[in-house]
Amino acid sequence: MKVDYPKNIDDEFDAADESEGGLSLMNPTSTSAFIYRIRFAEICREVVDTIPAVFLESTHQVAQTLDYEAILSLDRKLQLFIHSLPYFFPLDQSSIQQRQGICRQRPYIAWQRVMLHLSIHGCICRLHRLFHLEGIRNRKYADSREMCIRSAEAVLDLQRSLDNYVYIATITLARDLSLKPHAPGADSRKNEVLASCQMLEKSKHELAPLRQAIQRNTQTLLAILHNKQSVSKSQQGTELGPIPNDPNSRPNAAIREAAEQRVDSLSAGRTTPVPQ
Repeated sequence: MKVDYPKNIDDEFDAADESEGGLSLMNPTSTSAFIYRIRFAEICREVVDTIPAVFLESTHQVAQTLDYEAILSLDRKLQLFIHSLPYFFPLDQSSIQQRQGICRQRPYIAWQRVMLHLSIHGCICRLHRLFHLEGIRNRKYADSREMCIRSAEAVLDLQRSLDNYVYIATITLARDLSLKPHAPGADSRKNEVLASCQMLEKSKHELAPLRQAIQRNTQTLLAILHNKQSVSKSQQGTELGPIPNDPNSRPNAAIREAAEQRVDSLSAGRTTPVPQ
């Protein structure tokens, strides 16, 4: 069965004209990432057809029976696919100025880029990992070792950027919770913030280089949650009279200022930058 690719148009576009072929793939739309995921899936299908799954899951000794040129051929297709991506999807910094305007107009592009490259570099790493150790001893397989390391580093960098996305989203909810502690849905948002803090703490243990940054970020989030409880107590104190010498009654402005400074420092790139 053969079907056409989806048109490169935004979801809300009403394609009443059947002859309309959609926009060029150089134009970002809400469908752009989906189209390139289909193209990537076609390469993955070729990988599975060329290399049986038993080899992908086996030891490097068994993998020696594979045709190494087939591995390199598949890798070249993946590299060509990366180079064919439009300017708003690559990870390189050369087109960062072009991407910034698009990401402001279409914030989902940044997420789509991260998820697309996680899949691509995960596939490259898995394709070459059977020859990774052999590449240390045998120059014939040196390319596999290099590609494994490069893609593994790319995956870790992408994971760090995802943690920053999670932090920005979490602190947004926490700040709103601090300002409006009794708003509808406040309890559910508190649970979401706590769950995000736990996830960031887990990342702290899994990715050692992020430990200090995540500790600072998590402490800020917990301070904002603590301030939410202080606001609730201070409001009760207004009704029943002031609570003298309450150590929890810290000024809201100070907490908000600390949170805003943390957000500003994150945006300024003092921690791992969020890709644009």
